[in-house]
Amino acid sequence: MIASVGRIVHYFSMSFPKDAHDGRGPGPYAAIVTQVRDNNVVDIAVFGFSDDRDVNDLPKVERNVPPQTLAENGRYWRWPRGD
Repeated sequence: MIASVGRIVHYFSMSFPKDAHDGRGPGPYAAIVTQVRDNNVVDIAVFGFSDDRDVNDLPKVERNVPPQTLAENGRYWRWPRGD
């Protein structure tokens, strides 16, 4: 798949512990692509947060690659399952 503005993606953030007091875990969270830097790096707007969250320069991580090896800051995106 090719990243493009308006596409729905899943956002993950390893900075949200699974037992966070607000119920947030690492994800996935629904997000929409707002800008494409290249096919693997995008800017997104994340849904489901009380404060609207914009995330810039977010790397894509393939399903068969451990996120820790590619996502320097623990944040990344993937295509939803089935896509």
